[in-house]
Amino acid sequence: MQTTLDLAQGHLSQPQKDQYWRDGFLFPLPALSVDAALAARHEFEAMEAEWLARDLPHPLNTYKRVNAHVVMPMAARIAQDPAILDVIEGVLGPNILIYSTEFFIKEPKTTQIVSMHQDLTYWGLGAIDGLKRLS
Repeated sequence: MQTTLDLAQGHLSQPQKDQYWRDGFLFPLPALSVDAALAARHEFEAMEAEWLARDLPHPLNTYKRVNAHVVMPMAARIAQDPAILDVIEGVLGPNILIYSTEFFIKEPKTTQIVSMHQDLTYWGLGAIDGLKRLS
């Protein structure tokens, strides 16, 4: 059983691009190695523990949800990782802007529901009527 899709030299193939635009998703794509993902998780968890020990004006969740890259260097590092950007470029083309970095976290065994959506309205970018597909 294949666990991730193969990328030709780190980029999407034309059939993969076509599948993305037809289905609206492409899964699973390799981006970070298991070791890199675990290291980022440990760094994030250490930051969470340190944040709780400080008397800061806002809870960490305030910063995890909007512009995390401003207060979390590791978020900026992940967002700018070439392996991740190559996959995004494979779908959208080379004209990429990292507008924001956010974390949606659902801890194990919690009963809350986390729904995932990316809505340009929340980002202040307005409607996408007439958006032209890049291929």
